[in-house]
Amino acid sequence: IWGDYKAQANGIVDRTSLAVREQTSMVITQRTEAYILDKAQGMGADVRVQVELGEDGVPCFVRLQGQVTPFIRKKLAWVIESDLGIPVGQQRWSGA
Repeated sequence: IWGDYKAQANGIVDRTSLAVREQTSMVITQRTEAYILDKAQGMGADVRVQVELGEDGVPCFVRLQGQVTPFIRKKLAWVIESDLGIPVGQQRWSGA
């Protein structure tokens, strides 16, 4: 019987840990996307943003979509790299 309880407890811990990691990843993704959107809007740019996290849970890749001038694109790319640590090479742009 003790083995059954221990197995059930371990299963609960594993599921809880997974749920916490998923929730944390979702919050990090949403906050990172909101930060980029805020910076873009501050520059007068209307963009869509999709952030991807690495295995370590840190933002590592961003897709941006929207019609922006080359100057705004360069400025926003610099902000993303300097503030969030996502290199320009890990930023992909597409038109509207």
